[in-house]
Amino acid sequence: MKPKAPISQIEQLYRSSYEDIAIFNWVEAQRKIIPAMTVEQSIGLWIKHYGGNWDAEGLRTTYCRMQKKFYEASKTTK
Repeated sequence: MKPKAPISQIEQLYRSSYEDIAIFNWVEAQRKIIPAMTVEQSIGLWIKHYGGNWDAEGLRTTYCRMQKKFYEASKTTK
């Protein structure tokens, strides 16, 4: 039985690490709430909120990779 379209999009995300999913959802949610927010601003808020020694460029690369994976999955399910 073939999974429903929205479910297969979720499957693509679940195959990623928790950190990758978290940064993708963080940036997507903030940009939906505040459309003028840039990816860099959102990542800066991520680093400020969670603390630690995060690499901003690495987080941006992760976000872009996850975004591509999500949108490619949504194209194939339509």
